[in-house]
Amino acid sequence: MCCGFDSIDNINEHNIEQLNNCLEKLSLKELLVWCLSLPNIGQVTSFGSSGMVIINEIFDILKLNDISCFPIIFIDTLHHFSETIEFVDRVEDRYEIKSLYRYKCVFANTRESFEKHVDDKELWLSNPLIYDQLVKVEPLQRALNELNIKIWITGRRR
Repeated sequence: MCCGFDSIDNINEHNIEQLNNCLEKLSLKELLVWCLSLPNIGQVTSFGSSGMVIINEIFDILKLNDISCFPIIFIDTLHHFSETIEFVDRVEDRYEIKSLYRYKCVFANTRESFEKHVDDKELWLSNPLIYDQLVKVEPLQRALNELNIKIWITGRRR
């Protein structure tokens, strides 16, 4: 329980400021312990430095057996460096993560097929809003719906 909030059901527009004031005083570990007590929670990460700190903390909190069941979502934009994908694979092996979910745009499995389908090799430059919708927003919405995730942890600060 955190500051009297033991469920997301009793959080509303009238007490959200009180909850935020309480949460900002917690250490990362204390915050994650509270978060992990909530239902329908997962992590969305691109495996950057802040996401990796969170994965490591969750691993320490849940221990090896339980992290295998904790959903971690990676949105593969099909435009990552090969080293990024290799790093994701290494993290999955290192932490023995059994519930890493990789989501891509709905109509392509490779960068080449994506570019052919949208008829643009640099959609991220020519139309970043459509690019983001296709490779980030839609796959994230699909992941959250399919995995029944209502709360997700990210590496974003404040």
